[in-house]
Amino acid sequence: MHIEINTLFTLGSLMGLLVGGGLLKLVSHLSRGRIQFMYAICGGILLGLLFFDILPSTWHLYDLKGVLLGIVAGYIVMLCIDLFLHKTNSAISPFQSLILLTAAIFFHILLQELPLG
Repeated sequence: MHIEINTLFTLGSLMGLLVGGGLLKLVSHLSRGRIQFMYAICGGILLGLLFFDILPSTWHLYDLKGVLLGIVAGYIVMLCIDLFLHKTNSAISPFQSLILLTAAIFFHILLQELPLG
């Protein structure tokens, strides 16, 4: 039973990726390849999710000081990563980009799954 649930979650994740890729192709075709339009859509979705779902439920469950401390700590970490790892003068090879994205996804999933146990 446990393996069946994991398989369903894996298939659900795959379907989500396929639908997201399909929507990306559709929006790219409709916007004639202008990447700024896609950035605006994704940014709007993320801001709406943050302000209308994540922050209200977090403030309801946790103390405001802890939430604000987490936001500030996350901002400082992202600022340090940008300052020390972002190379503006040299091109990043596709292999370096692959390694960095793989590490980012790994740590994202790790930190996301820790509270779920």
